[in-house]
Amino acid sequence: MNRVYCLYRVSDRGQVEKNDIPMQRIACRTFAQERGWEIEKELSEKGISGYKLTMQQRDAILEIREAALAGKFDILLVYMFDRIGRRDDETPFVVEWLTRNGIAVWSVCEGEQRFDNHVDKLTNYIRYWQAAGESAKTSERVRTRIRQLTEDGFFTGGQCPYGYELVRGERLNKKNQPMNDLRICKDEAEVVRLMFEKAMREGLGPLRIANYLNDCGYTTRKGKRWNQSTIGRILSNRIYLGILQKGDAESQQLPELQIVDDDTFSSVQEIRANRRKGVSENMRTIPMQTRGKSLLSGFLYCAHCGARVNGTTSRKQYRRKDGTLYQQDRRIYRCNASVDGVPVECDGPRTYRAERIEETFEIAISALLEQLEALPVETILEYKYQIALRERKKEYEQAQNALAEKQRDYETLRNEIAKALRGESLFPLALLRSVLEETERAVQEKTERLFELEAKLQNAEQLRLEIQIKQLKYCGLNQIFTSGTMEEKKMLLSILVRRVEVRQGYELNIQLTPSFEQFLDGLIEMR
Repeated sequence: MNRVYCLYRVSDRGQVEKNDIPMQRIACRTFAQERGWEIEKELSEKGISGYKLTMQQRDAILEIREAALAGKFDILLVYMFDRIGRRDDETPFVVEWLTRNGIAVWSVCEGEQRFDNHVDKLTNYIRYWQAAGESAKTSERVRTRIRQLTEDGFFTGGQCPYGYELVRGERLNKKNQPMNDLRICKDEAEVVRLMFEKAMREGLGPLRIANYLNDCGYTTRKGKRWNQSTIGRILSNRIYLGILQKGDAESQQLPELQIVDDDTFSSVQEIRANRRKGVSENMRTIPMQTRGKSLLSGFLYCAHCGARVNGTTSRKQYRRKDGTLYQQDRRIYRCNASVDGVPVECDGPRTYRAERIEETFEIAISALLEQLEALPVETILEYKYQIALRERKKEYEQAQNALAEKQRDYETLRNEIAKALRGESLFPLALLRSVLEETERAVQEKTERLFELEAKLQNAEQLRLEIQIKQLKYCGLNQIFTSGTMEEKKMLLSILVRRVEVRQGYELNIQLTPSFEQFLDGLIEMR
């Protein structure tokens, strides 16, 4: 009596729920009973793709091969041949290997696969080539549909992001059952906002944010402690802008799903990008870290030699007359006397008292911020609007002149081509046509640029909004500088200050960032 191994497979959980495996089992058992075969073993694969997974990744196939080598069965029976697999570069050769090792391969629906001649081999290959093609088409249809649903703003499955919860929506699946949609979870959303706030206002990295949350008693959705990698993924996930993503597909911004505002999110991305390895120190606009008690670490330079001046601690100790040891730690700034790792000569002091430098610096910055704060908000907005409007008008006029110049060049070339056709030009006709084509493209580009500038010039409300957003960045700075935490102050300095130079006598040269200096331009004189 022939000994039979049966293989049943379904590629997704939906087929399991439809009782596909019991259907395959009943068909195979009936088929074997009609022929007097004895079923030795039945192997089932639930939710296993015969297209995506190789034979080496499928335990059932590996067991069948070992059993074939050991001579434990004579026939491999499946409901249809594609239950063995759907990979055209692998499955037909596995079937052929089984038959060469004395195992007959049968299908309830398609009969026995034999290899008596070349046509049998070709039929075997074509069967799995066709099955692979059908799987590829199915996969592409699924990917396309998921991409379309994502772009339309629908949640297409997967793990629910932290800060959201799943709710039954109005959409129905193939079984007419409601599908899940995302909704903001109020409690989790507050934690997400706290993460972004710590990253933006205090410059904390993922590790320090995780430690802060754990110390405050916050836990993950599963009640576990926060870790650095999870925080890093949250800080870079555009879902918190209300934008759904799946692969390369992306939805429009959905206000009902937005947890973090655009400015906060972009600021955090800028901070994180600025701190990545490979960014030159001269190009950094954000302090590498905001730890420590020295306010000006990372901003302070020696005016005598150009080297960095770093914050450190100096310990003073001596024994009193009574024999007790007196110790006192004093914060200082120390000149490194080296630039880019190369030692330099310095004729200035090697150390400065931190309290004195910081006091001088804070007085200067506070005076500047107080002057800025004293100006009415509407006055600043109108003043900046008029400056920006003049700049846009100037840019528009320059674009007009550039377009007019190119148009004149174009007409000159056309006239020269006409001369060339009459044999009166000194330039070859082919050269003139080539230059004419380039000039025509330039005219088109400059025309498009002019239309773009004209639209921006006419959209006064958008211009006012852009200026107002920039202005909000500098509102309330004096309050942060006077009462904020050390981390907040250091992050604030990255907005205001590019470099501070100190020389003998505690004389400071404070250089502002270009963006802040541009914002201040003309405002102080308005008072």
